[in-house]
Amino acid sequence: EGIVGRVARAGQNSAVVQLLIDHNFHVACKIRESRVDGILAYEGGDYNLLTQVIKNAPVQVGETVVTSKISSIFPPELPVGRVVEIHSDPSTLFQTIKVQPFVEVERLELVFVMLDGNSAGAAQ
Repeated sequence: EGIVGRVARAGQNSAVVQLLIDHNFHVACKIRESRVDGILAYEGGDYNLLTQVIKNAPVQVGETVVTSKISSIFPPELPVGRVVEIHSDPSTLFQTIKVQPFVEVERLELVFVMLDGNSAGAAQ
């Protein structure tokens, strides 16, 4: 459905994952339809925020957020979420986009772990 987070530490039989809903989790993303880049972060609640989005970028509610090719963590085009609100502050050069993640972390049962960007394995 979408990214869950990244492996922060791994042992022989387990791993610690930094989730998409961690205040310290940030990832370069883009809005697929409008080709606009930003940084995805978590500020609390049920949503993530896409920040550093140029104010005059033509973003629409309902567009899909995916990982960006400039991300050092993920390969490009992995699904992240959907734009649900757009906030523009007249005092800044940027707008903030509220993103509903595709993944409901509290309902996860199975995830795929990507190894070095080229292969994946299932984990429960």
